Amino acid sequence: MSTLSPSMPVQHRRRRALTELDAVIDRAERMRDRCLLDVQDRKDAGKGLGRAGAMLRVAEERLELLYRSRRALLESEGEEG
Repeated sequence: MSTLSPSMPVQHRRRRALTELDAVIDRAERMRDRCLLDVQDRKDAGKGLGRAGAMLRVAEERLELLYRSRRALLESEGEEG
């Protein structure tokens, strides 16, 4: 749940959003790491990647979008300051 209030100054809202986004990125990185382990376990067992491979791709794509969002927030912060 976001703690951003329209009455906060823009710079404060942006920094708060960045803090919240960093927490989401941290969780997404941990999910990606778990997916990597699943893929490695399947490879080690001589099994096909199947669902584990698909989950890893989704986790990596999501993480890339989150990284882009973070860069956009940082760039917009620099434009004001």
